[in-house]
Amino acid sequence: MWLFEPLQSLFSLGVESGNISEISSGRIDNIWIPLLNEILDNPYRLIFGYGLYGIILTNSYVTLFYFVQTAHAHNAFLNLLIDGGVLVIFPFFALLIFCLRKAFLFGLRYSDSTYHALLSSVCIYLISCMTGRHFFPSIDNTMMFPVIALMLVIVMDKSKRSKPYVHIRLANDETSNYE
Repeated sequence: MWLFEPLQSLFSLGVESGNISEISSGRIDNIWIPLLNEILDNPYRLIFGYGLYGIILTNSYVTLFYFVQTAHAHNAFLNLLIDGGVLVIFPFFALLIFCLRKAFLFGLRYSDSTYHALLSSVCIYLISCMTGRHFFPSIDNTMMFPVIALMLVIVMDKSKRSKPYVHIRLANDETSNYE
């Protein structure tokens, strides 16, 4: 097949040689390591970060001639560390773990193929964040907001249907059923 060989060649770049720099398209050596070294060497920046799109303020971006001129770290988690520091990334991970745990538990309790597909797309997006993307609203992640909203609609619908009606006695001795 004429399309298979070029794609196989592209996707296996660096795999045979085991060259991690070739596999990561130079991101590790040229972007991630210089940025991590810089932020780890400066305790203030490690705690508070540089601010939104803070990569532009880093010495690696400004002074190092071998650094690829890019406006983001090609890693959403590293971007978040650079932008907001530890004060942002730890609460973000805590909230992310909490929400993913709740989402997986809900998925185990209710068998809904649409919900599982939406949850899978969120997980795949999070995996893709290791080589690009952003957590702040951008063109890259605009479709994640409707996906998450659809997941919440399914959760609310399933939760509402599973609650039994409660018998409540009103003050005037009338009875009614409320959800």
